[in-house]
Amino acid sequence: MKKIKQYLPLIFNILILLVPLGLISTWAYKSIAPSNTSHGLSIYFSVIVALVFVIISLGLHIIIHEFGHLITGLISGYKFGFFRIWKYAISLDEGKMKVKNFHIPGSLGQCVMAPPVKINGDFPYLLYNLGGIIFNGLFALLSIILVFALPINLLSTFLLSMGFVGLYLAVTNGYPFEYIPNDGTNIKSLKKSDDSKEAFYNALLLTKMYMDDNPNKIAIKEIVKKENYQDFNEPLVQNVISENISLYIDEGELFKALDFSEFLLKQKNMTSILRNLILIDKASLHLLLGHKNEIEKLKNDTGFKKYIKSSGQSEIERYKYMYYSLHEKNEEKAEIALKKYKSLASDHLFGNHVDYDEKLINWTKEKIKWLEKLEVLDTISSTNDYLKEKLDSGNHPFDYVLAYNQTSGKGQGDHTFYSPKGGMYLSVTLRPSYGTSELKYITGRAGVATVKSIKKALGKKAYIKWINDIIYEDKKVGGILTESKLNANGEIEYIVIGIGLNLKKSDEIPEDISESYGYLGENAVEKATNSILYYLIPELEKLNDKVDLDIFIRNYNVSLYRKNQFIYVKRNEEIYETILTGINNDMEIITETDGQVN
Repeated sequence: MKKIKQYLPLIFNILILLVPLGLISTWAYKSIAPSNTSHGLSIYFSVIVALVFVIISLGLHIIIHEFGHLITGLISGYKFGFFRIWKYAISLDEGKMKVKNFHIPGSLGQCVMAPPVKINGDFPYLLYNLGGIIFNGLFALLSIILVFALPINLLSTFLLSMGFVGLYLAVTNGYPFEYIPNDGTNIKSLKKSDDSKEAFYNALLLTKMYMDDNPNKIAIKEIVKKENYQDFNEPLVQNVISENISLYIDEGELFKALDFSEFLLKQKNMTSILRNLILIDKASLHLLLGHKNEIEKLKNDTGFKKYIKSSGQSEIERYKYMYYSLHEKNEEKAEIALKKYKSLASDHLFGNHVDYDEKLINWTKEKIKWLEKLEVLDTISSTNDYLKEKLDSGNHPFDYVLAYNQTSGKGQGDHTFYSPKGGMYLSVTLRPSYGTSELKYITGRAGVATVKSIKKALGKKAYIKWINDIIYEDKKVGGILTESKLNANGEIEYIVIGIGLNLKKSDEIPEDISESYGYLGENAVEKATNSILYYLIPELEKLNDKVDLDIFIRNYNVSLYRKNQFIYVKRNEEIYETILTGINNDMEIITETDGQVN
């Protein structure tokens, strides 16, 4: 029954168009069919004329409809925002009228205005929303009156077309279809829901803000806060709070953006336009984070597939660029999409709102650079040994090696590192220009990068156990091994950093590490690995630069395991209890015993 309801607007549209089209064709036939013309040919031309008149009438009535909103909006105290027909939007820039690009697939026109200041918490909304319906109806009525005042000819045929199309648009925009956003749906929502009323007002404010040269992001965040609303099944509310997704992306909070998109997509009554816009952002984030399975799932979404085939929208071209770059690896198609995006974005109505599109594109370009230098293996003895061997041979195009299983993982000194399937084992190459005095910081800097990436990618707070262990929920979930090679002059030739993380629980845990062994609880190993890599590799690349000691020590101490807690320390063959207070600039631990700092 629900599926049938979704198709009711389409069925209604077909039925409501067939009868008028037949009447217009008949009128056209009587206007153009001379007695000596073939009957069949006259019918053919009559239908063609009718279709042409209907298309022209539709275009004119879309303009009339939006003009109606403009006039009734001005009467109600609203101020002009923009007037859009198809992908061309007229706006005022410093008092001058300009035509800019703004296209929404499925929407042929739009007149958006800035609302008046509220009086006693209320504002006029009914006349503004009814304006398009009223003007379509008035022009339709006038056209039909003229039809009966004129003889049957092409002019009266065209006026008949204007009359029927106007009535059609008045009805289809006035009736509150559940699955189609229109004026009737808006009015129904505004009348029954205070949340919708507030959201409608705020949506108009948002439009005005984003048309400013420097939109106030703090004010925008305040308007779109989820906490401002209670009924998330209202389409107008969904439309406003969906802005949180782009704000999260703009701030680099990709997983918060993903979580919010998932939350919204679970709500009822969402319009198809908003759903597809959210799916584009969601898919873009999955592409960036390497979640291949999520992209494959979207290939089965017929609505989304149809939507991204539309042209004229910068967000769609941005998504295509990311898809062809990161998923299909098709450089030619990616370049075409990027070129189209730049063309559309260059004169976009909301120039400031495309900032997060630019960020997604730039992040894609950055990822492409390190993806080209990443070698992925299923199983290997040791990623560090493999990478060092390749580097020494001078014939290795990759700077990073990733494996999902190590048969001879290496730990500090002569220790081994248990590396079963279900983990991620990464080795990276550094070729720094700094001296050997910096080497003592590399393991610690890699540790800070690792726990930071785990937090961003998985939302889990891990710690560094001095000096090279990664701890989560008081268990060791990973380790870091740094190895370096010096040239004949005693300068650093390369550094190899190995990082191993236990993502899911191993079936067989060696007895000697069973008490300390831990895991991050990520059963989707490839998805978790790609998420961590997205953040980790760029952070590790920064280790090619000289350390900013103050910032590094501060960050390390923030992530130091058991900081300001009692620990056991062995010094001069003696074990004693002390409080761990941090590390110093030489990477030595600082402790405090009976008020004495050591």
